[in-house]
Amino acid sequence: MDPFSVLELFKVGIGPSSSHTLGPMRAANRFAAHLSERQMLTAVRHLRVNLYGSLALTGVGHATDKAVVLGLAGLDAATVDPDEAEQLFQSIRSGEPLVVNAEQPIPFPLNESVRFLGEVFLPEHPNGMRFSALDEHGVELHAETWYSVGGGAIANELAKNAAERDL
Repeated sequence: MDPFSVLELFKVGIGPSSSHTLGPMRAANRFAAHLSERQMLTAVRHLRVNLYGSLALTGVGHATDKAVVLGLAGLDAATVDPDEAEQLFQSIRSGEPLVVNAEQPIPFPLNESVRFLGEVFLPEHPNGMRFSALDEHGVELHAETWYSVGGGAIANELAKNAAERDL
């Protein structure tokens, strides 16, 4: 049997559940990176995050909202400083703009921008989330649906359940 690292057994994260924090943080981070790669950030005036099913039902208690904010800000789950993360989240809660992917400030009223839709379960997986980037008229510029499939692994609608793993 090959030796393995303790990090293969335990995932470092900001909350009590890697499926509800590490996965959503990674998905939000990927979405923000995709906006940047497509050079869309300057056109984005609002971001909307819909958390579905299990993610929504335990969202605040498991810090899923915090994880999403940190991921959208471009922070990496494996290297984020917990004090920095808390300070950033509190600044967003108090009305400061969210600097998306560490590049573009966008107003992000937390109670309007992150929606908990616990009564809706996406058919692909119970831990679903949808990220939308909107322009000044509320027109959707780009959207992605992601799933937190366990242990911090994520899958998106394009990969159709082919989990992206960051080990």
